[in-house]
Amino acid sequence: MSESRGSRKRAPQPIADRTTPADWLDGFATSDMTEWERLPDIGLYMDQVLTLVDRQLAFYRRGEDDKLVTSAMVNNYIKDGLLPRAEAKKYTPAHLALLLVTGALKQVLSIPDIKRIVSSSQTPDAARRLYSRFLDLQRDAMRETADLIEQARFTETDGLDPEQTSEKLRMLSLELVVEARTRVLAAQKVLDMLDVAGTEVVPGINTDQS
Repeated sequence: MSESRGSRKRAPQPIADRTTPADWLDGFATSDMTEWERLPDIGLYMDQVLTLVDRQLAFYRRGEDDKLVTSAMVNNYIKDGLLPRAEAKKYTPAHLALLLVTGALKQVLSIPDIKRIVSSSQTPDAARRLYSRFLDLQRDAMRETADLIEQARFTETDGLDPEQTSEKLRMLSLELVVEARTRVLAAQKVLDMLDVAGTEVVPGINTDQS
């Protein structure tokens, strides 16, 4: 078997591969999702929507073949009340924003839970507020995570042998997943505090984000 390009460099230290967490996060600054004001407002057909959403959510894909949104999913989201119906088979910025939020969140929340978050944001103004808030929160979370990984960043020049490298990666992934699971659990509990219709927050919870 012939040796692939760069295999001699990568084999001793997997952390040197281009797909390390640090490199992955470094690319976030150039792969940020489109602001509301720049979402197409001419009305897109389904194939155009899928292309746009696929590109916007590329950051969330673990593998190139992962499909976070398909036409069948879009139709189901409309039936389930996550999205408003298309207007003459065309999709507006509100549709795009809600699809992007749903596509990003569905890896950590169930569709019923996501519906509780997005179902009251079906109008253009409400969708804009939700989407803009989502982008702000995403940027803040990614900056915090990037800082955490930066503190643990190491390369093949740091003198770590493969066993030490693997151990450090395992501990870093454990730290990240424990924190993530705790936050997801907290989000689920907060969503459980909504009433059945998902429109009223339990008294005593401050939801003012201004």
